[in-house]
Amino acid sequence: MDLYSDLKILLESKSNKEDECRAYLTHIKEFMMKGKFERIIYENTELPLTSGKIDYIISGSRIESGIEREIVYLWELKAPQCSIFQRDTNNRLKPTKELISAENQLLHYYLDLKRSSDLRQVVGVPQESSVEIGGIIMSTNERKVSSRYKKDIKEQLYRRAIDTRKILYKNSKCLICTWDEILNQFKPLVAEEEQKTSESEGEKRISYPSKKYSIDEIAQILNELE
Repeated sequence: MDLYSDLKILLESKSNKEDECRAYLTHIKEFMMKGKFERIIYENTELPLTSGKIDYIISGSRIESGIEREIVYLWELKAPQCSIFQRDTNNRLKPTKELISAENQLLHYYLDLKRSSDLRQVVGVPQESSVEIGGIIMSTNERKVSSRYKKDIKEQLYRRAIDTRKILYKNSKCLICTWDEILNQFKPLVAEEEQKTSESEGEKRISYPSKKYSIDEIAQILNELE
């Protein structure tokens, strides 16, 4: 089994798999850092802060305008088995209690880190301005809306509901990601491993002739076959 297949099984499970899925985030640091980075400074899960434990935190540095900038991202997680939105009316969705909980927790953890120089020292990012919200990871594409709608209507209402959250998240640049989006981060890794395996097997299949035959020798062999 590979990471992609293993995570896919967790997403398809009917029981809560938040803790198990969290372990896969360390393999996609570039995604969790929201882009290319120079180095990772700190990474942890369930880090105790003033108002609770942050599900996932990662800090690192990247080059911006020729200067190396240190930055830390906070992420809140919910199980792939929960939903993001539910029915409010036939033409409108509303956030589930799980999404509201995730937003509330993330905002409190953000303030905890912004206001505590001691906590920022722990994660290796001393500057208050370096603390940023990563986002919320929860649900799957199949479960993201709990109520029953026609498929095209459900997707339309979901996109609209996400757009309304973006109005609230504008300044913080908070993301809402399904676990399927996390799963997709492992596809290139799978393709790379398959290519290496294919190349390795191909090398094993290559055989070289033990002797080069002259034109006269080939003609003699053909005559003997007649």
